Amino acid sequence: MKKTIFYFLSLFSIYSFSQITEVSFGNRVSQSQVIIEGKILNQRSFWDNNKHNIYTASEIEIYKVFKGRVNTQTLEIITPGGTVGLKKEIVQPSLALSMNDVGVFMLKTNPIAIANPKKLSQFKPCASLQGFIKYNLAQDKATGPFDTFNSIEKQLYKSITRLTKKSIIELRQFSLDFQKKTSNNNSLMAPTISSFSPTTISAGTNSQLTINGTGFEATIGTVGFSNTNDGGASFVTTLPTEIISWSDTTIVVEVPDNAGTGTIEVTTAGLSSNISTQTLNVSYAQLNVDWDTGSGIYYSYQTQHVNDNATGGYTWEMNTEFASNANAVDAFNRGFNNWICETNINWEVSATTTAVDLITDDGINIIRFDNGAELPGGVLGRSHSRYSGCIVSGVDIDWYVYEIDINFDDATNWNFSNSLPGFTEYDFETIVLHELGHGHQEGHVIDTNELMHYSISNGESNRIIGVNDIINGNDIMLRNTTTPICSQAAMIRFPGPEIDIQGNGVSILSGDTTPDIADETDFGDVNVSENNAHIFTIDNTTGTVDLTISSIVSSGTNFGDFVVSNVPAIVTAGGTNTFTVTFTPSTTGTRTATITINNDDCNEGIYDFAVQGYGSESICNRYGQVTGDVAGSSSEDFLMGQKHTANTSNYVTSLGINSLATGVQVIIALYNDNAGAPGTLITQSASTALIIGDNIIDVPNVFINSGDYWIMKVLDTSSTPFSESSTGGGATTYYTALTFGSALPTNFTGSNYGSAGIFTTWMELCSVPEIDVIGNAISIADSDTTPDVADDTDFGNIDIESNDVHTFTIDNTAGTLDLTITSIVSSGTNSSDFVIGNVPATVTAGGTDTFTVTFTPSAAGTRTATITINNDDADEGIYDFAIQGNGLASILLSPIVYLQGAFINPNAGEETLMRDDLRTAGFISTISPYIDGATCYSSVFTTTGNNAIVDWIWVELRDASTNTTILHSQSALLQRDGDVVAIDGTGTLNFNAAAGNYYVAIKHRNHLGMMSANTVALSDAITILNFTDAASQITYGTNAQTVYGMPTGKVGMWAGNADGNSQIRYQGSGNDTNTIKDKVLADAGNSSNSNLYSFTAYNTADVNLNGTTRYQGSGNDSNTIKDIILGHPNNQSSPSNLFIILEQLPEN
Repeated sequence: MKKTIFYFLSLFSIYSFSQITEVSFGNRVSQSQVIIEGKILNQRSFWDNNKHNIYTASEIEIYKVFKGRVNTQTLEIITPGGTVGLKKEIVQPSLALSMNDVGVFMLKTNPIAIANPKKLSQFKPCASLQGFIKYNLAQDKATGPFDTFNSIEKQLYKSITRLTKKSIIELRQFSLDFQKKTSNNNSLMAPTISSFSPTTISAGTNSQLTINGTGFEATIGTVGFSNTNDGGASFVTTLPTEIISWSDTTIVVEVPDNAGTGTIEVTTAGLSSNISTQTLNVSYAQLNVDWDTGSGIYYSYQTQHVNDNATGGYTWEMNTEFASNANAVDAFNRGFNNWICETNINWEVSATTTAVDLITDDGINIIRFDNGAELPGGVLGRSHSRYSGCIVSGVDIDWYVYEIDINFDDATNWNFSNSLPGFTEYDFETIVLHELGHGHQEGHVIDTNELMHYSISNGESNRIIGVNDIINGNDIMLRNTTTPICSQAAMIRFPGPEIDIQGNGVSILSGDTTPDIADETDFGDVNVSENNAHIFTIDNTTGTVDLTISSIVSSGTNFGDFVVSNVPAIVTAGGTNTFTVTFTPSTTGTRTATITINNDDCNEGIYDFAVQGYGSESICNRYGQVTGDVAGSSSEDFLMGQKHTANTSNYVTSLGINSLATGVQVIIALYNDNAGAPGTLITQSASTALIIGDNIIDVPNVFINSGDYWIMKVLDTSSTPFSESSTGGGATTYYTALTFGSALPTNFTGSNYGSAGIFTTWMELCSVPEIDVIGNAISIADSDTTPDVADDTDFGNIDIESNDVHTFTIDNTAGTLDLTITSIVSSGTNSSDFVIGNVPATVTAGGTDTFTVTFTPSAAGTRTATITINNDDADEGIYDFAIQGNGLASILLSPIVYLQGAFINPNAGEETLMRDDLRTAGFISTISPYIDGATCYSSVFTTTGNNAIVDWIWVELRDASTNTTILHSQSALLQRDGDVVAIDGTGTLNFNAAAGNYYVAIKHRNHLGMMSANTVALSDAITILNFTDAASQITYGTNAQTVYGMPTGKVGMWAGNADGNSQIRYQGSGNDTNTIKDKVLADAGNSSNSNLYSFTAYNTADVNLNGTTRYQGSGNDSNTIKDIILGHPNNQSSPSNLFIILEQLPEN
């Protein structure tokens, strides 16, 4: 099966391609008169002598000759299309060459008579764009539309010479080894692409991609994207003007119009390059025009349709020969009308044909078959698109299309029918749809499932305009119809209706097969022979002409249970209308049907969706049906009522009234009985318009016990006065009130006023479910929008990627019927962070059940969602409430730190480990001595060996901009080998902070603190920060740590800050030795106040951390401070006991 590439059959694109078929490599070599290797040096564009079309001449510097005779060092290749001033012609498929392109050119003699100012030999490419095999020197690859050679010398050269049977003639030295060394990167210097965002993007829309990594260098290089025109076999490079910013670690770039799904390549200014391991998804592309401002700098511009024909868009004309092929015309029109229908692009085909049979700049947008071998070999179709530009300001140019000419190959084995193509056929309608997509300004994508995929094979078809294509087309149409350019009127959207169906304010998709309570396509439970009517909206608000409704019908298994009524004939442009579906189950069980709206929307003319309901056995009893003879009033509103007796206890769900009038607005209410008269209000309906006959009016469900009740009928002040009439009359009792509410009506007895009225009222008592949702034993109101820790709807603070599970109770204890749970869903901004589990199907009457919500924050900050419980509670069928939690960012840090005091006099044989005397003596408390008062388990101090605990330590993360600002801090534990660990004694330090750059500071209670000299990039990946390497010190300030008393090649924090004043001093004012003396003399055991006294304890005066504090005598701490002072590097030339060691922190 030959692969075929879609190239410009586009109306208006410079990168669009028409359809080509493969000409084998061997045939191209055989058909070529000259085959050379070379590089493009110069380019020029010009009109032909008749000013029919624009051509481009590319001057090639010749390196090697594989076939034919070449007598000069350069030659010109002539290709159709180019730019002259502000006129641009794009011809596709044709070879589009760029400056500095290098590769192999397969050439034929140029037959077109054109200007030749340099008197160079002129050729045209063999088989159009298949006549160039382009080099990628960095990868040692050569590619064409149908060719891939993984080695230029070993594969490409040998493939050519094997066919030509000739030796290569070298005219100019061109060393591939040198070029590859120049282009290739050194593996140690190659840039690294760590990530990019977003991962899904569109191309040619000015959308920006941010690329993160290292080694990009400071000077701007290039970014390559997978080329849509060869399926990603090569990379297309962005224009320099499409690079927004560039640094060694971050690149921001606009995605060019011919970028497709695949990897991306970053090439530095030093020509080192690397390819991403991650794939960028390009969902759709829009076509652009590249134009040189005259300074050699190219800019990319979006093109635009205009009102070219003065009737809103563009008129196309079919050549007489093309129009005579009825099958071709039918296939073309199917694709043509499909695009118009989906996006309302304003295109038309003229009713008259043209005898013009040339491709020329003549103002006719022609559609034609070629004549004989007019098109190059392998080309199925060719398009000439002509643009005109106008300068708006500086380099800002608007481009619009003023003419399109399209050729189809008359010798191709086309399938014009609606049927699928045969194996040897090419599907004409598919080609038309794809190429009209280009005409719509849509570019290629790399996705075999998409219409705009760059290639198709014989025997294949794709006649569906997909979702991405429609989104793309509508975005382009928004630009086309809102902005006039270059003194041209904006395109006018093609007129047409646009149908949408909504239930309960929710759009119902055409073809929907999943009835849902939310959009009222699920009618819920209805008693057999009773009914439930749902009103649906027909929306034509985006339509530009009236929508005609031919019919709305119910069909399917139980269509008779779903009756359609109130069908409108027209829905006005920009408006809406409604129809009604009444569900009356004829038997029990699930009942289904399909509602079909037949209309004149061009692509949704048959709009259908599934409906369902459930037929239930009656769970209701009617009580107190009383007929009363009452008088009416012709001039005032009043309230009248009847007394009823309920024989059982249950829920009142509806009240009933029989009416002899239509349109009367009433409110029906239920009162309790108070000594034979209405008492207090229990429940009431909304204002309702009555119809003749029985009216069943829903009220908010309320539970009542058996007993007497009053049903009151209130006439609304805005309604027609009560006018029901019948025979009968006489005095009766009325209950009236100026204000309807909980106040008792006034009881009065009157006589007939005008005609008498007879009415019947009743109440329905039903078994119903009654939902309540409870969190932490607290009821959560339906529609609650204020998450609270008290009812578990606020999950509080949770580390990112950790989770917390809350259990909620669904309460049906007040229900007298089982509660059915259809679904429980999480929706809203951060819905994926809140996962529902253990959803019950049923909650029994009088019972409860539970479900869980697991909160796993995916990012830092407040995370919100809404939990919705879809159920069959009559008035709370969609029970929802808001939830939230706070995601805490996580930073993992593993510092390595030494304390000088713990290294003085190390244990024999353990000279590389700090002493753990405080631990072995049991002096270290489980409560941290620092401000956070962190607490660890006593078992932490039972560990021995390298991981034994030396002491508590304090760790700070400081602001990258202001290094005196402490953002986060915590107590930690220091192991003998220098590892700083969490308070569990082994774990990594975890800060609830966002990833970023921080200064890291370490402090100890009697050692001088220190801080990293530079910021450290911290994240949820463990960062090891070694402060102990003497050869590579990372501390802020000068001599922030010491080598005195430390193992070889190591540094540690200065010991001796006994008084905690951020300095160490042996003698002089405020010295630390006096602090030691004061501690010794103050100890309760030193009854003789002896300076030689020593005591054991956890104390800051214990400079060497051996558990013993001594001012004078053998092994005293005072002499330790003296030795430390005299050992400081800055106290060597003239050693002084008065020398002060200052803590090297920026605040000191």
